Amino acid sequence: MTDALLSIKDLRIGYRLADALAPAVRGVGLDVRRGECVAVVGESGSGKSSTAHALLGVLPDNAEVSGSARLGDIELIGARPRVLRAVRGRRIGFVPQDPMSALNPVQRIGDQVAEVLRIHRLADRRTARLRAIEALERAGLDRPAQRARQFPHQLSGGMRQRALIALATVADPALIVADEPTSALDVTVQRTILDRLAELSSASGAGVLLITHDLGVAAERADRLVVMRGGTVVEAGSVSDLIDRPREGYTRELLGAAPRLDTPPLVGARPEPSRPLLELRGVDVSFRLPRAAGADRTVAAVSGVDLTVERGETVGLVGESGSGKTTTARVALGLVRPDAGEASFDQAPLSGLRGEALRLLRRRIQVVQQNPYASLNPRWTLTEIISEPLAVFGIGDRAARAARVAELLDRVGLPTSYAGRLPRELSGGQRQRVSIARALAPQPDLIVCDEPVSALDVSVQARILRLLVDLQAEFGQGYLFISHDLAVVRQIAHRTAVLSAGRIVEVGPTEEVLARPRHDYTRTLLAAVPGAREPERSPA
Repeated sequence: MTDALLSIKDLRIGYRLADALAPAVRGVGLDVRRGECVAVVGESGSGKSSTAHALLGVLPDNAEVSGSARLGDIELIGARPRVLRAVRGRRIGFVPQDPMSALNPVQRIGDQVAEVLRIHRLADRRTARLRAIEALERAGLDRPAQRARQFPHQLSGGMRQRALIALATVADPALIVADEPTSALDVTVQRTILDRLAELSSASGAGVLLITHDLGVAAERADRLVVMRGGTVVEAGSVSDLIDRPREGYTRELLGAAPRLDTPPLVGARPEPSRPLLELRGVDVSFRLPRAAGADRTVAAVSGVDLTVERGETVGLVGESGSGKTTTARVALGLVRPDAGEASFDQAPLSGLRGEALRLLRRRIQVVQQNPYASLNPRWTLTEIISEPLAVFGIGDRAARAARVAELLDRVGLPTSYAGRLPRELSGGQRQRVSIARALAPQPDLIVCDEPVSALDVSVQARILRLLVDLQAEFGQGYLFISHDLAVVRQIAHRTAVLSAGRIVEVGPTEEVLARPRHDYTRTLLAAVPGAREPERSPA
């Protein structure tokens, strides 16, 4: 292809592990034209992210790379560090998969975005600061001047992801490599971000290489699709050809596993109401902002939240990034004490637990966190990570714990041979499966799932959702299931609560809330789902 902006040929990547070379990418070839969006889809571990990282020279030290990747007249594979430094940020904008690991925790958001312009000498200090605020606004952040003065830990996961997108696009690069850019975002912000990427591509002729496991996003936004499996390209072509007339069985499998708003739910009828396992009554939580963040010294994260989770029930909690979902989860876990109202577990106030009572609570409530990179000890093997709660709570002997680890690895779709691996040797989706296995290990009564499948490809996502449903049917635990993916919530939740600006604006049976929403905000969320139709209006 002579007019290709990016041309990848016979790209091969392997990782040196002990005395063996584990191949991750096997002869991949693809092109991206100017102004074109090419989406690369496939299972976790298929080589998608390794391909993206190779373009910028940010693979780990144990990686061995061969082949060619040309950006215009620049050969990226084997390029000198000086050449790559000139390319990163200026010629190629990169949106990584994990915002918390990619952002400097001790530097303000605005300074990090402005740094791109100053490094490449595109603006002086004052102009760079102003352009950074503009980039944050284009990326969908509210109050961008205030957000520019905040640190990463003061933003929600979705807000941090938007800051990364601002950082990647502030210098108007020729190519944007977006590695799961919307996996942490709610559907309304997802639409804003993807619209922004499309606008930039159209206005400047920038090409977009979109790495994603979300087939809905890929089908709606990409010009062409590339399907990868086991480090190879199994099928490539136009979106219409691959969606409507897939040639390969694996492509058909991915399409069949993708959740949709019309997909039948996996859960059955809601259990008969009994004594609530988790109960939040009139919960208010506010956080103080640093003086430099603006005139308002506090921000209300949640206000007047009433929510219950029964035994054997799954309650979905949906809303935009920053709506208070994660704060509500932290209250449910006893990690944040409400300013007003009460949170109780099995009729015991969470705020009053101390010592042994608090320790026993930790066994009964487990969490699957949103960020699999930051929630796993990087120095521990998978065996040590998954068996830690078993050891802490004195469950089983060494042999029984090893058997439990092997069982859990198998149930979440990881080979038992991975037991000795470190987190850095896994893909993002594989790390999230380890987080789920760890939460399941002590067989808790309640699992707070904070975006538990957002990093997973559709085939593994379907397996994990089925696993969660089967375990609930077998053991009767409750789930507080936080997600921005309404199609996933429809599959797994008996009831759904919708959060907007810290308040629950609608709650009810999931089928009713998603098919016949009463609140305008719920209708806005549903209308933003890729490929969704306008939902019915419920009679007042």
